[in-house]
Amino acid sequence: MQRTRLTIRVAIPLLLLFGFTSPATADSGWRFSLTPYLWATGMEGTQTIRGRELEMNASFDEILEVLDYGIAGRFEARTDGWGMFADLFHAKLSDEANLPSTAVSGEVRQTIIEAGVSYPFSDDLEVYVGARNQDADVSLQLTGTGKANADQSWTDGMVGFLWTPTISGNWMAWLRADVGAGDSDSVWLAATGVGYRFSENISVQLGYRYLDTDYSDDGFGWDIAQSGLGLGVGIHW
Repeated sequence: MQRTRLTIRVAIPLLLLFGFTSPATADSGWRFSLTPYLWATGMEGTQTIRGRELEMNASFDEILEVLDYGIAGRFEARTDGWGMFADLFHAKLSDEANLPSTAVSGEVRQTIIEAGVSYPFSDDLEVYVGARNQDADVSLQLTGTGKANADQSWTDGMVGFLWTPTISGNWMAWLRADVGAGDSDSVWLAATGVGYRFSENISVQLGYRYLDTDYSDDGFGWDIAQSGLGLGVGIHW
């Protein structure tokens, strides 16, 4: 296998909710939340395209250097029983490197879509099931040797739990984790954080999220861990 290594310094501001759950209101009707979320994250792992291996490696101080754009958002709807959620994330990043024998440039477009339902077992513990679809469109250009492209999409079912204890007053914390099965060889997520509720309608959230995916199919490989801190504002009604 020919191996071409390119270090891509990655930044993906995400608008993601790390499983934050709004405190219950006095009525028993539907409750909704929309959370724009900035996730300053990096990538670590390898991407394989037609026998060429692309090494992705990031540190926080390199984040903003290669980000072209990133957009995403999460919406939740809940009653005193079942809940529903949907999440969309899309980002584009690119980088270049000079190797001893050639110049290399790489571009990655990534989309993650999550959707599912949740059910509370108590005031602070719920389980959820759903599906996570990931799409990676990767381009690798080597001067003098041509271009390698790959566009892959894969879907995994997921099952997980969300624990949201009330610390005191308007302070809350959360711990979320899930595992998936389907097209990936393995995929799992873990997230934790704290939130403060300023009013019935506004909260601020600080968290850390880790998503690990290992997928391979027909010469394409996506063995990537994404992690980082996030800060956002939740809108509840």
